[in-house]
Amino acid sequence: MRVILVRHGETALNAEGRFRGRADVPLTARGLQQAGAVAQSLVPLAPATVVSSPRLRARQTAEPIARSMRAAVLVDDRLDDVDYGEWTGLTRAEVVSSWPAQYALWLEAPERLRVPGGERVGGVRDRVWSALCEIAGRGQPAIVVTHDACVRLAIVAFLGAPTASMHVIRVDLASRTELEFGDDTTQLVCANDTSHLRELQ
Repeated sequence: MRVILVRHGETALNAEGRFRGRADVPLTARGLQQAGAVAQSLVPLAPATVVSSPRLRARQTAEPIARSMRAAVLVDDRLDDVDYGEWTGLTRAEVVSSWPAQYALWLEAPERLRVPGGERVGGVRDRVWSALCEIAGRGQPAIVVTHDACVRLAIVAFLGAPTASMHVIRVDLASRTELEFGDDTTQLVCANDTSHLRELQ
């Protein structure tokens, strides 16, 4: 069963290079264009289930996809972004300045870090993977709209790789990453596909 992970489109916080997390920011005009482009690229897969993170930016990306599938958007809280706590809304430079030791741990051994005022990355990995396995088990192709860290952690969980591997995986805005769940194996079909965004670049 194919599950396609879609990262949401651009928000103002993405454009400014800030941690988004649980900040419920909308898509920019460019983000809405990206959502429309990824929706068009997914039309050949209809019918499919469409499942989204509860964040506004994810739901705004999921809505045109669901329209193209003639489906409703199902919301699953397990697909929510990392709770970045006190880092939410800050740039990387601001985080490094105020929490240098914690940021170093974020890069080197993120599974050991609880983000100040936030959550543990290992818990995010586990909840996202649990959601994907359950969605795949429903017996219909699925489009899952979620967040950068969630897609990267899903790939880490799929590969059985160290959590720090998330930092060497690139997941662009409105990109597609495809997993094929079989009876005996799960395959990574493609990662970070942005071919549908060429006309916007």
